[in-house]
Amino acid sequence: MANIKLRNIFICENVIVSFNGQPSLINLVSTITSNAFPAMHPKISILVSISGDNGIYDEKIEIVSVDDDKLIAQVNGKAEIKNAGASNFIGNFINTVFPKEGKYWFRVSVSGNILSNKEDHLFELKKI
Repeated sequence: MANIKLRNIFICENVIVSFNGQPSLINLVSTITSNAFPAMHPKISILVSISGDNGIYDEKIEIVSVDDDKLIAQVNGKAEIKNAGASNFIGNFINTVFPKEGKYWFRVSVSGNILSNKEDHLFELKKI
């Protein structure tokens, strides 16, 4: 496995990429509310930043329930690191259904190795 490190994870409603490749995060999120469950959320965007050895890597972002480790949704793609720099990967989750109130985390994997953890990379769904 290449020397890959997770730099940041940002959870928001949308990520817009400018003409020069810089991301802008719209409405950072740590809690989502709903009147009832199961609840469908129209869009959640995740910006993942990694750094490490040059190369093209398979990247996967999964939304997982903290309580029962159930996989809710996932996005797959490629991340490219050039010149020993960093790479940003945007995962857009559209019309994601959350079965119950509770905590969920983003399990980020690069080339099969999990880089994120339950304690630091989570958000909560609450009934209002």
